[in-house]
Amino acid sequence: MRKLLNEKGATLPYTLLLFFLLQVFIFLGVNIYLSKYTTANDLAQYYETKTVELLALKSIIPQISHSDLEPIQGSYSSSFGLVQYEATAGEEIVELNLTTIKKDGSSFSSHFLYNKENNTIEHVVEQ
Repeated sequence: MRKLLNEKGATLPYTLLLFFLLQVFIFLGVNIYLSKYTTANDLAQYYETKTVELLALKSIIPQISHSDLEPIQGSYSSSFGLVQYEATAGEEIVELNLTTIKKDGSSFSSHFLYNKENNTIEHVVEQ
């Protein structure tokens, strides 16, 4: 330690190392923050899309449960975006395709199988 204090410029490498480590920790902290922020934003967008989709299902299901075997097409509009649907009815099962188009232009598609007799959604495929 005494030799370290007697040498001129001996503390510069330690100072640079300390500064470099500080920069690495700051960079990692910012990276973690941005990762959490984007994850939270993506989850909010996903749940917003699913909420619009469920609101559309709530208005579509009464129409398709009382319809005959003819295909049904239409759209459901909300403040978050537009949901376009297409239903192909069978005897018991109705195939329902939903495409959600949000205000920012992004789209999300889902495929549902709805059982008319049980009034339940049996299968969901998200695309």
